[in-house]
Amino acid sequence: MSLLRGHDISAYQGPTAPAVDFVIVKATEGRSYTSSRFAAQWKSAKSRAKHRGAYHFARPEESTATSQAARFLDVVKPVPGESVWLDLEASDLSQTRTNAWAKTWGDYIREHAPGVTSGVYMGSGYASNGTGRDLDQHFDLWWYAQYPSAARTSTWRTTFDPWLPSGLTCGWKTPHIWQWTANLNGLDANLSTLTLDQLAGAASGDLQPAVKEAAVYGGIPPLKVGERYTRTCPKGSINIWGIAYDSTNTLTYRIAAHSKKGGGEVKADLVVGGPASTRDSWPAKQTWQTKLDDVDWFSIELVNGDPSQPDANGRVVQPGWDASHTA
Repeated sequence: MSLLRGHDISAYQGPTAPAVDFVIVKATEGRSYTSSRFAAQWKSAKSRAKHRGAYHFARPEESTATSQAARFLDVVKPVPGESVWLDLEASDLSQTRTNAWAKTWGDYIREHAPGVTSGVYMGSGYASNGTGRDLDQHFDLWWYAQYPSAARTSTWRTTFDPWLPSGLTCGWKTPHIWQWTANLNGLDANLSTLTLDQLAGAASGDLQPAVKEAAVYGGIPPLKVGERYTRTCPKGSINIWGIAYDSTNTLTYRIAAHSKKGGGEVKADLVVGGPASTRDSWPAKQTWQTKLDDVDWFSIELVNGDPSQPDANGRVVQPGWDASHTA
């Protein structure tokens, strides 16, 4: 198995990000703290890492999840293809209230940063008690801290085999990123079983045969006409959206939702993009919600257009999709 290597850094490290597969930079903490080195590290990570992400250290007792998430996004300004993370490891609230707080934070990110991969950092305790319950429905990925040894090392692990507690409540069976040491040449070190495309487009899952992966709650990698992405959907109904910058470029998609009972429903001509009007707000969306309430997978196929082609002003249409699961 080929594993991605990554570091997470904060103000304790220097302004230059390590050259590695992925770097996750601390941006904010709690109600008001912003890392003094975030701007420099974030800029450096763009050129030195193959993927960059940013994280917020949660202080649920200090203020609402919405206010902390909003300030975090204002500082980071993430774009599709990047990732954002909630570092959930300290809270003075109860398990139930911390869990609700984290879910609200994740939902705010999905609504206000469409196309950006979201994840939660939590250890074995939170992942197996009420604090982490069902967080897989509110975040794309799980970043897990578990150190098999406290010894300093200069050698990367070559296997992805973290110890996991029994009775996981978080909804994931295994983490997507494993922080396996806090002392690889003085840095936190992480391994991931994901590809760079998956890290940029959200979590992996069980897919229909012979189709590429795209992500629930994620950006759609640029497709060519006739290419199709398929994703499983645990339950409920789905929405497809397209962020429409003020662009002359338009894209037409064919969306298919499959019913667990067999059959399905198709939206053949969902158009996203195009010039904005005075009534538009950013991001403008085109949505389709299937009438089915038992969707188990859905797919999206590009029928016409080129997602990577900018207009005369250099602006492009950034498509994405999400799942609005119903009970």
